[in-house]
Amino acid sequence: MSVDIQTDALLRYRNRFPILKRTKYLVSHSLGAMPEATREALNEYADLWASRGVRAWGDKWWMMSIEIGDIIAPLIGAPRGSVVMLPNVTTAEAVVLSSFEYQAPRNRVVIVEGEFPSVRYIYDRLARRLGAEIVNIPHDASGLGFDLDRLLSAIDERTQIVPIGHVLFESSFMIDVEAIAQRCREVGATLVLDVFQSAGIVPVKVREWDAPIAVGGVLKWLCGGPGGSFLYVDPALRPKLEPSFTGWMAHANPFGFEAPPMRFRDDALRFALGTPPIPALYAAREGPRIIAEADILAIREKSLRQTQKIIDLADARGFELRTPREAERRGGSVSMRIPHGLEVSKELNAEDIVCDFRPASGVRFSPHFYTTDEEIEEAFSVVDDILRTGLLPSAFCLLPSRPAFCLQPSSRRSAVAAVGRRRGATGVARRLAGAARAFYRRAGPYRADGSAPGAFPAGRCAGLALQPIDQSANIRIHDSGTTAGRRPIQRHRCASRGRGAALQPRCDPALPGVEPGRDRESICAAARGE
Repeated sequence: MSVDIQTDALLRYRNRFPILKRTKYLVSHSLGAMPEATREALNEYADLWASRGVRAWGDKWWMMSIEIGDIIAPLIGAPRGSVVMLPNVTTAEAVVLSSFEYQAPRNRVVIVEGEFPSVRYIYDRLARRLGAEIVNIPHDASGLGFDLDRLLSAIDERTQIVPIGHVLFESSFMIDVEAIAQRCREVGATLVLDVFQSAGIVPVKVREWDAPIAVGGVLKWLCGGPGGSFLYVDPALRPKLEPSFTGWMAHANPFGFEAPPMRFRDDALRFALGTPPIPALYAAREGPRIIAEADILAIREKSLRQTQKIIDLADARGFELRTPREAERRGGSVSMRIPHGLEVSKELNAEDIVCDFRPASGVRFSPHFYTTDEEIEEAFSVVDDILRTGLLPSAFCLLPSRPAFCLQPSSRRSAVAAVGRRRGATGVARRLAGAARAFYRRAGPYRADGSAPGAFPAGRCAGLALQPIDQSANIRIHDSGTTAGRRPIQRHRCASRGRGAALQPRCDPALPGVEPGRDRESICAAARGE
């Protein structure tokens, strides 16, 4: 695939992400692609530990939670020294939650439907135990977001905190932060802004918006990997908060090992816990550096253009959109209800077009600054192909030209793709997989009985074992359907006549539904082209 950096300057960063050499990566809303520099950073961690041992804490590790926070701070519009790293957003939310009192009349927590479940669990369980009253604002009629006026009216003098996502994870609905922040100031409530689905793809300006607290992570659009989440607290608010969920790193004199009562630090480590996950902090630093270099405004401009392209391609196919159409209300991902969405997403992943599926919103595509327009077009082309050729309701054998294929009931495409990718597969196996994919594209829609041009038989098969001639690999695709549970699977080796591989059809012709007269010998003969 050619990459045109003349028309898209952001594509010059593609070669820093190894997975992009072999994969169309449309899932950065879930886990951003890993920069090659992250491998070097983790080697640096290992070398320091190996050479310095416990002295590494004094050399480097002790202040890394703040140092990595300082890399992230400008990406969310925060000052240096105001961001501390924590293991995950659930933990960060719990630290914030424990920093407030929940006594009537100011004991309400206002949340909205559509927040990430882990966050909602914290407020449903821990907040109630602390005495909070939870006010939940339901989705609006579209099911994508919520009515702003209804939310603003729910935030009143009884509200203590308002934890809310800048971009909702399923629909990519983006909220009006400034309006909510202003309402919180008017009534004395505290906004806790979750920027996990926006930092790295949308400009975030916590100080300009006067958002006193923000949580997020580098896992997604910031391409920093798991274990690197962050907590921002306005330095003016910091000394007023004393979290009950705390740890020894937050103590003013941690190596004094003092008994309670707690004495808190005055810097951002005031909200730290116990020993931090140092390897995750090394991994967390590289992605944000690249995002800063690429420039978030340029990234946002490209994101809006490519998400609009996805919307246009979805509209052309009649797919129901589950993401706002308005640019000012749209984050970085697009959700679509594609027919048989779960199965289609599995097929796409088998083709190395990486995306995901959510029950409420369908298939999600998320281009990032390293995505080409051609990759988006190819993804939709493969979706067309999958829907055109249909999905297999159960396993059966196919005879495209000479080789016999027995496929899993879940997906013929993923089964055949697996042949070419299994460990030890030879070039023969890869060519075999390619031939099968080409056959599917030519075959056309499958008939109701599961048969198709070249299909044999319309019964049940257990799988295909491909044995390269050099005996270096044995690739099998196992049946997950009914066959294996009913009878022992018969195995028979077919000579390949020098074609480079021995095909082992693993079908039991005595099973109900298998075409009479087609025994294992005839299957092998067909595989040999006889």
